[in-house]
Amino acid sequence: MESLILYKYQPIKEYVLESLRNNEFCYSFPEDFNDPFDCDFNSYYEGTRKEWIDFIESANVNSCIKKTKLKELEKLNFDNKKINEKFPFKISSKNKFILNCFSSKNNDILMWSHYADKHRGICVGYNTININNGLFFKMEEEMIKGKKEYGVPVEMIVYSMNYLKPYNGLIEDEMRILDFFKVKYNEWKYEQEYRSFLYYPYYNKQKFKFKKEILSEIIFGLNTSDSNINEIKNIVYDNYIILGVNVKFYKTNKVKNKYEMEILKL
Repeated sequence: MESLILYKYQPIKEYVLESLRNNEFCYSFPEDFNDPFDCDFNSYYEGTRKEWIDFIESANVNSCIKKTKLKELEKLNFDNKKINEKFPFKISSKNKFILNCFSSKNNDILMWSHYADKHRGICVGYNTININNGLFFKMEEEMIKGKKEYGVPVEMIVYSMNYLKPYNGLIEDEMRILDFFKVKYNEWKYEQEYRSFLYYPYYNKQKFKFKKEILSEIIFGLNTSDSNINEIKNIVYDNYIILGVNVKFYKTNKVKNKYEMEILKL
């Protein structure tokens, strides 16, 4: 996998300007997304007697609670339906994971319209690095225990016409939960999306500082005002360029007689 520049379409709001000043990524909870089907997590608990016993025995609780729970399941004869009626198991995932979304495209008319305030905003490009055939953003803080140099991983979204098979929390590996954050409805495939996702309880925050050197370029929209262009140029100069970071500036332009945009260097 080659290293890429990944792009984030954004309106020109104070929180966006602050993220540039402070070289920060701001992660979001899935419930804040505009697509209610995105990250829609389905789970259930079913298995054999042995699988239920193994599940209880592996739980991170004291032995007394385990014994009590096993006795209750014995009374129900380890019947899946009865167990789920009496003890409804539910994994809540949407409030446990936070995500940051990017695209490999910087000239998409729809994304400029939807995410960059009707072409009045910006599209920010960030450099990734390839480590062991995976993409990462370099960060100023340790994101993966013991692997500070790796930064934060970024993964390509898979698009599908079909819902993912529900997750059986009794017998499946917890890592499969992440699949629900990597798959989106096929109609979104034009976005060519990449995502970074983090386990919120581990970090207990939503803002993370990236290495300034990964800021690659700022693209201004068709309708970005001159005052906003100058303000962002000044922010980037004061916080990046003056420190030796080679950030380039571009502006979109309509291609005559086509539904296309070209990116011109400023």
